[in-house]
Amino acid sequence: LCAALNTRAIGTSLRILGSFSSWYLTRLEASPLFTKCITGGITALIGDYGAQWFEYKSDHSRRRSQALVSTSDPAFTIRAGG
Repeated sequence: LCAALNTRAIGTSLRILGSFSSWYLTRLEASPLFTKCITGGITALIGDYGAQWFEYKSDHSRRRSQALVSTSDPAFTIRAGG
């Protein structure tokens, strides 16, 4: 049953992709400059969002690891003159 659902989902995804591709090529023939401008804008938007998300995740991970090993933790405090 699960394999049948996965096969059906893949088939549906391929049909949607084929339909979008056909529509996009039609738009590209009808008005190439406008279509390329919109495509470039969407690509830049997705790329910028992805870069900001990656930066946020790496910064968040770094801050979290620093919080776990804090210098104010008594286990990590070094006392001078003991």
